[in-house]
Amino acid sequence: MLCPYHAWSYRLDGSLRRAPGFDGTGIFDPSVHGLVELPCAEWHGLVFVNPSADAGDFSAQVEGLEDIVAPYELERLVTRGHHDYVVSANWKVLSENYQECYHCPSIHPELCAVSPPRSGENYHHPAGSWVGGWMEIREGYQTMSLDGTSSASPLRGLDDLHRKIVDYIAIFPNVLVSLHPDYVMTHVLTPLAPDRTRIVCEWHFAPEDAASDEFDPSFAVDFWDVTNRQDWLACESVQRGLSSPHAVPGPLSEEEDGVYQFVTMVAAAYAGKAPRPASASVPDRAVRAERSAQPG
Repeated sequence: MLCPYHAWSYRLDGSLRRAPGFDGTGIFDPSVHGLVELPCAEWHGLVFVNPSADAGDFSAQVEGLEDIVAPYELERLVTRGHHDYVVSANWKVLSENYQECYHCPSIHPELCAVSPPRSGENYHHPAGSWVGGWMEIREGYQTMSLDGTSSASPLRGLDDLHRKIVDYIAIFPNVLVSLHPDYVMTHVLTPLAPDRTRIVCEWHFAPEDAASDEFDPSFAVDFWDVTNRQDWLACESVQRGLSSPHAVPGPLSEEEDGVYQFVTMVAAAYAGKAPRPASASVPDRAVRAERSAQPG
C-alpha cells in the first residue's frame, strides 16, 4: 500500500515498509509509525471495521441474523455489478426509506409489478443491531427484474420458500443487504455531510453464473438502478423538507414499523444504551408466508 501524498509504503499487515528520506538517518523507528490498528470482523464475506474501537463484540451486533443470511452463502458469491451514487440526503433518511414499502405504490411502479408492496412482514427480534423484513415475489415471476425473469440460477442453498421472497436487512449503522433468490445486493452508506451521502451498491451472483462469458447481470443491476434513483429523488425531497424552519415530525403509519425499529435503535445508540429492548423472537417465516397467502 502506498500513500499518494509522500509515498510512504505499508505492508498488508499495516506496518510501515519504507518512508522516503528517512533511510539511514538513525533517528526514525518504522515500527512505531504503522497504520492505526482497528478491530474488524469478517462475516459471510463482508468485512466490518470498528472505527471507534469500542463498539463491542461484532457477534452481538448480528445476533439473530445467522439463520436468515447463511442460506444465501454470500461468502462464495462473485461481484458482477457496481454503482457509486452521491445523494443529497442524510444517511438516516436513506436508511429509513429502506425500512418500509409504504411509499412503494407512489414511486415504484416497476417494483410493485414484481413484488406486492403490502406483502411480507418485518422481523421482531430480541437482540442484535439490525432491522429488516421480507416481501414476496409475485406468482409467475422469478426475481426482482424489470420483466420478472432472471439470467442467473437460483442460489443453491435456498429452499422453496426462499425462492419466493426477498429479505431486506439493515445492519446498523450503514450496511443494507438485500437477499434475492438468485443474487444478493449490498449498499454501503458513507456520510459525506449532514445532507450528503455516498452509496456504493454492488450485485453478487453465484460463481457458476459469473464465470460464464455470456452471463449478463443487467437484469438485476438495471432494475435496482431504476428503483434506487426513484428512492434517491424521494429522499432528497425529504431532506429539503427537513431543512425548512417549519418542518414538524409527523406520525408513522402501521406499515412503517421497520422505520420505528430503526429510529429507536439510533436513539438508543445516541444515548449509549442497548440497541433494542427485549421483544418477541423472530416468527417462523414459513408460518407467516402461509398466513399471508390465505384469503382475507
